[in-house]
Amino acid sequence: MQAFYMYGSKLNLLILTVGDYLGSRPRKWKKKGRMRWKWVKKRRKRLKRKIKRRVGEL
Repeated sequence: MQAFYMYGSKLNLLILTVGDYLGSRPRKWKKKGRMRWKWVKKRRKRLKRKIKRRVGEL
């Protein structure tokens, strides 16, 4: 399960960099990026909860 956790953090890093990229694009694309960012944050929270639950089962 440790491997899964590490993979999860790598995934988060990837999502973060993608989010930064979306944020730094021209203004007309900003809104879309922000919407996706909100969704990413929510998803990350859910992922973390899932990981915690998995670790708790161990």
